[in-house]
Amino acid sequence: MVVSLCLFLMISFRLIVLMAIPGNSARRALFEHYVRTRAEEERKEKRAAQKAAIEGFKQLLEEAKEDIDHSTDYQTFKKKWGDDLRFMALDRKERELLLNES
Repeated sequence: MVVSLCLFLMISFRLIVLMAIPGNSARRALFEHYVRTRAEEERKEKRAAQKAAIEGFKQLLEEAKEDIDHSTDYQTFKKKWGDDLRFMALDRKERELLLNES
């Protein structure tokens, strides 16, 4: 409820600021700038989250080092470590790639 209210207030504030700017072209330019800026922020957040997930999985591999060797396959590793949040943070293809690299 509180999150919804905060989100509503943020959007309302942005709309009020946008409407306070005279001229449709100026408003459009400001809005497009906001959209580009927000999209870039989201891309950065996504890259940071992906990097953190990869680092977490590498840490998991390091902790599991004594349980795995060059012959350990993905399914065996998954059975033992599949419930770990660091395991679930990446998709299967990336997990397999990192497991095979280690």
